[in-house]
Amino acid sequence: MARHTFNFPYSKALELSNRYSYTKTSKNPPSVLLYLKSLQFSDAQIKYAVSASPQILFTALETILMPKICFFQSLGLSGSRLPDFLSKHSQLLTRSLHRTLIPCIDIMKKVLSSNVNDNHDLFLALSRCSWIATSTERLSANLTYFEKECGIRRPQVAMLMKRQPRIFIFPESHVKGLVARALEMGFSLDSKMLVHGIFTLNCIGVETYNRKLKLLRSFGFSEDECREMFRKVPSLLRTSEAKLRFGLEFFLETNNLKKSSMVQYAGSLMYSMEERVVPRYRVLEVLKEKGFVENGPSLLYALRFREEEFVEKFISRFPDDAEELLMAYKSHLVVAGNK
Repeated sequence: MARHTFNFPYSKALELSNRYSYTKTSKNPPSVLLYLKSLQFSDAQIKYAVSASPQILFTALETILMPKICFFQSLGLSGSRLPDFLSKHSQLLTRSLHRTLIPCIDIMKKVLSSNVNDNHDLFLALSRCSWIATSTERLSANLTYFEKECGIRRPQVAMLMKRQPRIFIFPESHVKGLVARALEMGFSLDSKMLVHGIFTLNCIGVETYNRKLKLLRSFGFSEDECREMFRKVPSLLRTSEAKLRFGLEFFLETNNLKKSSMVQYAGSLMYSMEERVVPRYRVLEVLKEKGFVENGPSLLYALRFREEEFVEKFISRFPDDAEELLMAYKSHLVVAGNK
């Protein structure tokens, strides 16, 4: 059946047949297929779901599968959103509704404070890692650890759950290891930045961290200065080495910025060099050349403004030279357009 209905390769069809040989005469699969089609599942979506979780074809339709579908509908999944989500996360339909799904979802909703009629944050987390709703024990244990032992407040836990839900299904030893690494970097349990440190360290490995540390050290920063920069802006560790190197070279060498200022304003390395930093630097250089500013505002100061504010403060107020200043500011667009 699987081979003809879904056009599976012979090997895949044989595997399913052998795994579920006891149901060969069952009427369940056709009933399940008709039910899924009635919910607007396309053939491709059904094939995708069955490939990942073939057992759903052999699940008791009225007593097991339908109540689970109804549960997700009650959470706000309707129309095309239902098949789109469940086809990608069909393993959820293989879990016990009352022992696993409902308890896990209830815990997540309390953390995320999701609107009962929308549950946008809930489905955002589930879409990123649906396995978070498959283990009540790990979810509860990690949530308790973050809040009770690490002192991370609920809104920050919610942020972590939305952005990186897989952390909540890790073994306790792994989670404690992430926290220990964050503390070694200088984060403290009473710091609001701890959760950002945990998030970042979970995104990268020890080797990547050491490479970023080595890169900063090559520009003359001490290890303590490197750690301070990471504590101020943990996302620096997730930035590509190429972007970091370009930013450091530009600020320290082209703009002659002091290392102490770079440490203090480490977030400047997160701005787009091509879209924000370099264009504003060019404008400031033109202003200095024309003598419009005696010493010239610092680049770090100029980076703080929104684009409209920057244009008003550093370009529009010099109407006789606005065209030249605007050309300096927008030249990166001209170059990009000619590529």
